[in-house]
Amino acid sequence: YGAHHDIVQFGENCILVTGSCGEVVEDIIYELNLATGKIENVLDLKNVLQRTRIAPDAHSDLLDSKDWAHLNAIVVQENEDSLILSLRNQSALVKISWPDGNIQWISSRPEGYLPMFDKYLLTPIGDEFEYHYKQHAPFILPDYDDNPDTIDILLFDNGWGRPVEEDEKEYTRMVHYRIDEKNMTIE
Repeated sequence: YGAHHDIVQFGENCILVTGSCGEVVEDIIYELNLATGKIENVLDLKNVLQRTRIAPDAHSDLLDSKDWAHLNAIVVQENEDSLILSLRNQSALVKISWPDGNIQWISSRPEGYLPMFDKYLLTPIGDEFEYHYKQHAPFILPDYDDNPDTIDILLFDNGWGRPVEEDEKEYTRMVHYRIDEKNMTIE
């Protein structure tokens, strides 16, 4: 098994590792027990998400179908059996339950998803909302609005592939998103 990008503590004796298995790369999560050295759980994201989706951006034609997801980060939500995943080549953040992989929400441009994923896509709020592109390093922030239904996330938006006007350049940014998990919105 290959490891790639991220390793995070999970519980007292385990770690979660982003990795690969087989010809397709960077779309597997392994739960490794540090006391025994055994793999406790494996989740293949090809069984959870749409591998055939090509993220609609300015560089979609450069992506390799073997690296369809490019899982680059796992965030474990405190006191929950869920994970937030950063899938760079999908320009998507995805919250799933662990270890079964049930999707709870997806933060991504809606283009290219099969209709079965529509119910998971977060609805943007605000006139100046911008999606993230080829993101990295999601980080859960404190609960700034004291609302148990929301989660605040800081994210490095790499900006690679962001649609820009002809005279503009792509740009990167740090961005603070607030996700209302009850109303399935993002701002």
